Amino acid sequence: MGQNTPDQAAAQQQAMFEKTAEILGISIDDVKNGWADGKTVSQIAQEHGISQQQLQQRMRDLSLQQSKDDIQILVDEGVISQEQANRRMQAMENRMQDGGGGWWRSGCGGMMGGNCPMQEEEYERD
Repeated sequence: MGQNTPDQAAAQQQAMFEKTAEILGISIDDVKNGWADGKTVSQIAQEHGISQQQLQQRMRDLSLQQSKDDIQILVDEGVISQEQANRRMQAMENRMQDGGGGWWRSGCGGMMGGNCPMQEEEYERD
């Protein structure tokens, strides 16, 4: 449970920049510049004409796709059956339609922790 090595920390930060750029549909340099200026992801999004609602939808869509990919790996590796995967995905989609979250990864909340680019509290502040 030690700290990341410098290489791990750099890789994690770069992954965060890349994922945020993907979600916002902007360049990685735009994300890095906003980060360097101390802006939240919401502020960067607003500067690029992306509303809070659009940003949250993009985050949900990305989280759902990541979960689908992860669940397919479990099927491919024989950890769960296709029928179990189908039931899990249906439950996740229902929860997201009801305004809840998906099966969030490692404390990610769909976005920051692990390999996620942003923290939910950033969206609650703005």
